[in-house]
Amino acid sequence: MVSVEGNDITIIASGHASLLAREAAQYLTSQNISAEVMDVRILNPFDVEGIVSSVKKTKNMLVVGSVWLSAGFSAEVIAKVVERLPVDCLDNPPMRLALPDAPAPTSRFLEKAYYLSVDDVSNAVKKIVDVQFHHVIPV
Repeated sequence: MVSVEGNDITIIASGHASLLAREAAQYLTSQNISAEVMDVRILNPFDVEGIVSSVKKTKNMLVVGSVWLSAGFSAEVIAKVVERLPVDCLDNPPMRLALPDAPAPTSRFLEKAYYLSVDDVSNAVKKIVDVQFHHVIPV
């Protein structure tokens, strides 16, 4: 389900990560980046065709998950979407942002380094979009 419309990148997220993605999309508008946010509310089965449609439009993709990086939500979303996209559809490789493959911390100090933030999402988007803009050859 599209929760924020955009044209430069598709951010796919679920759970708490959806809140981070929406807040990042709002911030990114001030940076002249238009992010479309897909809020995946049902993980199995999820709306692959809706996500594919959005990624075809934006040509860039970031998957944000509040779970571990390995063998998680983000890997499955990227696999299912890329399997359905034409080879030349993406301007940049898909990127995923997730928790480190490590046990959850037990102190507040370590939580800030472990859990994702709006800044993490915004910076990942800027990295993808910046690469896209550098691929443009001036005429």
